[in-house]
Amino acid sequence: MKTANAKLAAVAAVALLVAGMIAGSALTRAQATTTPVVPEAPLTAYVDFLSLLKDHYPLKLKQVEVAMEMEKQIDDIDKRYLPLIEQQEVVKKAEKPDSRKYRQALSKQIELERQRYGEKLLTEQLAQQELRDEGIAAFDRLKRLVKDIASELGYSQVLNIVRDPKAAVGSKDDFEQLQQQLLISPVLFHKAEHDLTDRVQAKAKEKWDPGIEMGDDSAKVGDTPLVKSAGGEYEIRLGQKVQFAVEVKKKGATATGKDADLKWTRTGVGSGELDEKSGAYTAPEAFPNSGDKFTVIVRSAIDPTISKRLQIKLLDKDGNAMPAKGGTTPEGG
Repeated sequence: MKTANAKLAAVAAVALLVAGMIAGSALTRAQATTTPVVPEAPLTAYVDFLSLLKDHYPLKLKQVEVAMEMEKQIDDIDKRYLPLIEQQEVVKKAEKPDSRKYRQALSKQIELERQRYGEKLLTEQLAQQELRDEGIAAFDRLKRLVKDIASELGYSQVLNIVRDPKAAVGSKDDFEQLQQQLLISPVLFHKAEHDLTDRVQAKAKEKWDPGIEMGDDSAKVGDTPLVKSAGGEYEIRLGQKVQFAVEVKKKGATATGKDADLKWTRTGVGSGELDEKSGAYTAPEAFPNSGDKFTVIVRSAIDPTISKRLQIKLLDKDGNAMPAKGGTTPEGG
């Protein structure tokens, strides 16, 4: 009997073990059925990268610096070559077209023009390459900034959008333009709350833009302020000494030290003398051949992307306008 009971106990133990295993297996299947392991869906953010690049301070600064340097180099090229070209023109005018000297002068003139054009073209190509390099660097800087902000907010990927496709590729509505829009911004729909453009733009300004702004401009003759005309021009008499000034701000506050420094230039040949650093101006003693109107341009010394233009009109010493060509009576006289 004891042997039979022992066998029954052993069989019961095995049955319980098997029942437990089956129950555990069933529970596992039930759990797997009710709470499946689902991969986390990517959380996507969106950024208008073209607008970020267009407003990127280091890139804008480089564009202005390259443009100014290119203009200076091209001006230097003209100063070197134009007198030499004019010399050959003088020789040509003094010689008969079928003479040997005329042909030699013409040949030199053509060669000088070729060299002048070649140097200008090389200058422009080098400037374009410099801008391309800065464009790539700007893209990398902004891409890293976008990644940092997106990661901080919990986004796993960022897609490019264009808020105003027509502004990016042009307003022409044809199939080629539509293709360009899709290449630039393949995203057809996104939720505005996941658009990080403004956040990235604000952070980029905080990080790179010095925040220089131009305020009101003014001009004085001695202690007497000049009032602009109805046309927005400063009317200055021949021979007058004028002190120009422009208020400079940095991030909303009055700029001090080097942040307040300005660089002054003017347009127009023979339109007077302008001190580059102080803005002190002396009008010419006679009306220049270029006319009675010109522009004074003031730029921030530390941020040449920030500038302002002052429109100037010259009057004679009695306060009358420049006589019309061919006439002797000034306007209003």
